[in-house]
Amino acid sequence: MSADAGTPRPILPSLARIYQPLAPYGYAFLRACTGAMLIPHGAQKLFFGGAAALGGKTLAAWPAPLAWAYGIGVLEFVGGALLVLGLLTRPIALLLVVELLVFIFSVHIDKGWLWNRGGIQYPLFLLGLCLAFLFRGGGHYSLDRAIGKEF
Repeated sequence: MSADAGTPRPILPSLARIYQPLAPYGYAFLRACTGAMLIPHGAQKLFFGGAAALGGKTLAAWPAPLAWAYGIGVLEFVGGALLVLGLLTRPIALLLVVELLVFIFSVHIDKGWLWNRGGIQYPLFLLGLCLAFLFRGGGHYSLDRAIGKEF
């Protein structure tokens, strides 16, 4: 029995030399891509009239819906940028988890599964990613790690 009994053998061993050196960066790449996906959502709310639309429709029953909409825009824009950097990863992830749960159960759940119909598919995917960041933090390649302090 070999020492690597728990490690699966690649189907195409010649590709291992490509993906093995990149494997340590996978988590940081996932975190950065998630943040990069959130930034335009926040920018749309903050700079392109999305907060008014969100506050007028989705959050109309909430107290101060426009303030909530701008707050969500700030969370997505600034929080997305902080996720890209891996700074304050767990607190941002926690806030995003709360936001996504609220929107899944108050907006998306009645629209079914498919994201293109406003369903829960996309926010549930983001929720899973944000839960992973909440559980693990910024990871090895993050400003949280570089500073030496994490929540």
